[in-house]
Amino acid sequence: MTPRQRSAWQAGFAAQNEKLKRDGLKGRAFVRWKYQRYIRNYLRCIKGVDESVGRLLDYLKSTRAGEETVVIYSSDQGFYLGDHGWYDKRWMYDESMKMPLIVRWPG
Repeated sequence: MTPRQRSAWQAGFAAQNEKLKRDGLKGRAFVRWKYQRYIRNYLRCIKGVDESVGRLLDYLKSTRAGEETVVIYSSDQGFYLGDHGWYDKRWMYDESMKMPLIVRWPG
């Protein structure tokens, strides 16, 4: 990150970080807090991607470009959201072995 990006990142989490310091969570409560923050941030990211793809498809639908554009969407493998007691995607279970691929074309 550039210094400017890092500053924006820290500002975005400042209120949560201050509350965490005040609450003084320890042990399992702290682990639970970190997990919840991580997963919520991941889901916010997914929502942002979904909204952006939706805007792109809406634009294509509203213009002639939509009549002649193939849209291909793919991503890396899946992500655990608590499945098997894990989060992230570092273990060889079915959920983390699948990769999304969506193709949309005119006609």
